Amino acid sequence: MIMVSGRVKLSATSTDGQELLANIVERGHVFGEIAVIDGKPRSYDATALEASELLIVKRKDLIPFLEERPDICLRFMETLCERLRRSEALIQDAVFLNAGPRLARQLLRLVETYGRKDGDAICIDLAVSQSDLASLVGMTRESINKQLCNWRRAGVIWFKGKNYKVLKLDTLRNAAKA
Repeated sequence: MIMVSGRVKLSATSTDGQELLANIVERGHVFGEIAVIDGKPRSYDATALEASELLIVKRKDLIPFLEERPDICLRFMETLCERLRRSEALIQDAVFLNAGPRLARQLLRLVETYGRKDGDAICIDLAVSQSDLASLVGMTRESINKQLCNWRRAGVIWFKGKNYKVLKLDTLRNAAKA
């Protein structure tokens, strides 16, 4: 599926109702590529966060298209590799890092994808709740709030509701290294 407009969250839910937020996709992004290639069920549920328009590409149309265009097929594989690397990085973060560095790395990923310069600060142009952040990094909302409040007191970030602004990018990068 290709996002034409809007925002969609990709998530999985455990049998006890816990949600794992895998990603938030918006205009220009693609999702569901694994299922369209291997023909098996999707790995994640897609839920529109706002009114969205999608272009749905069916397997029967995509496979012949890719077979005839090796250059596009190669770019498609590069996109899959990028996604795999991001997933591997998240797994490594969850296993090897404490709460602060994990959250710092996730905020830096959001800055990379959704960041917009605002004077000396960087606004994250994605409305994301603390619960969403917790789900993205495999932590509790309470521990996310505690770390965010520590960084706000230190002047590293500013946040209100679902809006975040990074005030000291280098400090956040240093926190991600631990």
